[in-house]
Amino acid sequence: MNKIEIKSFNECDWEQYRHIRLKALADSPKAFGSTLVEELKLSPEDWKTRLHPLNGNSVLPLCAVKDDLHVGLAIGLIRRDDFKTGYIYQMWVSKNYRGNGVGKKLLERIIVWSQENDIEKLILDVEVGNAAPIGLYSSFGFVASQELIPLRDGSNLMTQQMILDII
Repeated sequence: MNKIEIKSFNECDWEQYRHIRLKALADSPKAFGSTLVEELKLSPEDWKTRLHPLNGNSVLPLCAVKDDLHVGLAIGLIRRDDFKTGYIYQMWVSKNYRGNGVGKKLLERIIVWSQENDIEKLILDVEVGNAAPIGLYSSFGFVASQELIPLRDGSNLMTQQMILDII
């Protein structure tokens, strides 16, 4: 079996990124703050901007490849207004590859990137009670906040932030 390879996207890869993101939204519709319907409406420029933001933010868009298939996605983001905090968005692993180290490899790469950029903490949101990702994040030292927030407008699902102190 082939090993897991983590690749970063750039603006030229927007169509490939779009395909994987839409696959993630279709596969796990309750896991994201956005929906498949919303993201099908995005223009090519919207997709390109996610991979190369124009507003001074720093972004690390990643995909996981195993057995020549795109099986995972994650985006690291550092906002220009707070260079000490990093965020993880769009974390997803294909159902057929969960529990095989894909999520771990994506997190490892984002944590290294955060350290290289002198980030003090990483923040992500996770669905309350979703044991597998909570367990993965906890194994890296992420700690859950107590504040619960709705996944998105009109959703009954609640999320909470998990925070990893890097320094």
